[in-house]
Amino acid sequence: GELSHANSIARDITERKRAEDERQLLATAVEHAAEGVVITDANAEIQYVNPAFEELTGYSREEVIGANTSMLQSGRHDRPFFEDMWSTLTEGRVWSGRLINRKKDGSIFEEEGTISPVHDADGKIVNYVAVKRDVTREAELEARLTQAQKMEAIGTLAGGIAHDFNNLLQIMLGYLDLARSDTPEDSPVAASLDEVIAAGNRATELVEQILAFSRQSKRDHRPLRLQPILEELLKLLRSSIPSTIEIQPSIDSECGAVLADATEIHQV
Repeated sequence: GELSHANSIARDITERKRAEDERQLLATAVEHAAEGVVITDANAEIQYVNPAFEELTGYSREEVIGANTSMLQSGRHDRPFFEDMWSTLTEGRVWSGRLINRKKDGSIFEEEGTISPVHDADGKIVNYVAVKRDVTREAELEARLTQAQKMEAIGTLAGGIAHDFNNLLQIMLGYLDLARSDTPEDSPVAASLDEVIAAGNRATELVEQILAFSRQSKRDHRPLRLQPILEELLKLLRSSIPSTIEIQPSIDSECGAVLADATEIHQV
């Protein structure tokens, strides 16, 4: 009987030692985890944070123990967001999602986290355990990718519109060329037709630039003399402003060439 009792005590000590070793192993793992770990009571008052949390938020363990997790709120989430979160947690379910919080230095960061309720033997929630990681950089990259996809869609749309507009423009220019060929050189209409045709050709170049943008093509950069381009632009400008406005150009005839795209120069 005494031997049996001694064996029972030995087994009990062994089991306690194993349980203590497991707790110590778990505590060590949490302390060295790369993710931030926060343990709160049922009222969301912080009872424990690991070093990764300190690094993530800038707060020391001593500064947050006993404080409510609301100290990290950034104001970026509305009341319904938190009502939904706490409804999930108080029902004993795990909540997962992204939070935009504020560090000690006031900077904003985005975290991805999971919050799990901890129940006692009676099934009552006594703690919450949150595991979180910083995804600020990932969120920025996702936003850039979304913007790039939007720009690609805009480019595709612009390309389709420009293609259809170019077809209409070529028909108009075709009829203008026919009208010009039937107009005598000494006719007062001839000069006006020349200006309209020149404007149509400029519109064609603009359409080609839009198409180039939609195809992400390289611009046609080559040496250009600015004087003839400016003179052409002044003619177009003259027809679009009131006659009461006087234009006094001052163009250096000795101005050298520049390396540029003619269409882009016209836009300037």
